[in-house]
Formats: sequence, structure tokens, C-alpha cells
Amino acid sequence: MDYKEFIKDFDKYLKLNELAITPDELKNIVRLNDAGNFSELLKKYNELISELQKEIKKLKLKDINYTETTHSNIITIETTYNNPVSIFLNNLKQFLSRINDKRFQQKIKNENIKFNHSLIIGIETTHYNKIDIINELPPFMQNLGLGKKIYKKLIKDFNYISSTGGDYSIESSMVWKSISTDNDIYFFSNGKNIIIFSKKYKKEKIITLLKKFFKLLNKEYYLDSEFLENYNLTKNHIIL
Repeated sequence: MDYKEFIKDFDKYLKLNELAITPDELKNIVRLNDAGNFSELLKKYNELISELQKEIKKLKLKDINYTETTHSNIITIETTYNNPVSIFLNNLKQFLSRINDKRFQQKIKNENIKFNHSLIIGIETTHYNKIDIINELPPFMQNLGLGKKIYKKLIKDFNYISSTGGDYSIESSMVWKSISTDNDIYFFSNGKNIIIFSKKYKKEKIITLLKKFFKLLNKEYYLDSEFLENYNLTKNHIIL
């Protein structure tokens, strides 16, 4: 690493370090907790949530990472995020760990606040990369476009993902609906079964998978019109 790169990386480190909650701020939080100052604790909590949400909205696909655990034909993926989001999540964790005010604890319970803020997904590699949500995002991380970005990241890395059975949560349904009109993917559905492909995936492989997928044919189906037009295909090429 040359000198200019070192300075650039060090400057980035300093800026990120400035985002972290300080020991003095933590001491003040403890004092507010001990004094039972619910209104000020709530104000600080809302500030931390607001900062976190702003950073989540800035996330790009390259900022979303995940760790994989493979068992049999199922890959379990736990998402992680870039440094600013990770720092603000850690700030929130430190804040909550120091609060035992009863009114505040009740608020956390009602909002289902947990320290684990990853979206954890199981992917069945032998079943059309079917995804199963194991751990959803907490409410304050929803409706910010994060779920869609994570799905798009998986489509980019795995070429396609699917969901079958139609037993979707409200949050999951919103993500599928949003991603169905995205310009970077091909979207197909068979009744309540959904399969989505990266546009970079080979046409022949898409058709082969679709023929198998649509053998479970439901009278209600949707074929991506752009895919058909791009390759001069009709429904008969996919649905036999």
C-alpha cells in the first residue's frame, strides 16, 4: 500500500470512528436510566434509529454481505452490512444493553427489538433456490428498501431464487411485489409460486428451469413479457 492509499484508508477509519457512540455518551445514558428519565431515553433512542435508517437507505448491493452455513442441500445465509450501518447497529446495541428502565423495557418488548438485526435466509439449492425466511428484519429496519436489496444481492450471486406455497409475511410480500417490476430481473409466477432470474443468466438455463417449475402448473400464471420478447419466445416454449 502506498502513502496516498494509507492516508485515504486512515482518513476513512477516523470518519467511521467518529460515528461510534463514545464512552461519555454511554455514561450519560446510564445516568438518564438511573434517574428514570424516560423522555430523554426515548429521544436518544429515536435519534439512534433515525441515524441507522438514513445509512440503510444509502446502502448499495456491494455494501451487503453475508456469511454462509451449508447443511445438506440448504444454505443458511446471515446478512451483514457495510461499516456505517454496522457501527450504528452496534451503537443501538450498546444503548439498549444499558437500559433497564421499566417503561423503556416495555417499549422494546412491544416493538420486538432484538440485538440480532440480520435477515437470515435458508436457500434450498435442489429446489429452485427456494428461500425461507428464518429471521425477519425488526420493524425499524423494514420499509427502507433493505429487503429488496438483499433479495437482489442473492439473485446476483445465485442467478435465481424462488418461493413456493404463498405463505408470505406482509414484509416478504411487499419485497416480492417491489422486485417483480425491477429492471434487472425476469419475474415468473405459477399461482402462488414465484421464481426470479438475473437477466445475466443464460436463456437456455432459464427455459430449462421454467419448464420444470411450470409442471406444477396452476391456472394462474405470469410470464415475463420482456423475457419472451427479448428471445422471441411464446408461452408454448415454457408451458407444455
